[in-house]
Amino acid sequence: MKPSNLLIAGLMAAALTGCGAYDYARNAVTPKPGHSVAFVSGSASSVLIDFDNSPAGEMTYADSMAKDKCAIFNKSSATLESLNPRGDTTTRATYLCK
Repeated sequence: MKPSNLLIAGLMAAALTGCGAYDYARNAVTPKPGHSVAFVSGSASSVLIDFDNSPAGEMTYADSMAKDKCAIFNKSSATLESLNPRGDTTTRATYLCK
């Protein structure tokens, strides 16, 4: 491979890595609302969603995600059934799809 092609490939890799590192650092300092909400599993009757306890308000995003996931199974709403702490920082929410 020509040295100029290697240089261009290296610069492109550095640029892409730099953007990812910048986004990671920005989210570590000021995370976007709802960043911690993660879909765990789902079925036609219920869905499980994990979310961090801080910042406040993450549960609102978990509610929204649960409704979206229940819609996959042609259910129009998601009702919170239980909250289970998963250590000091995370909570698992169980939603019933109706």
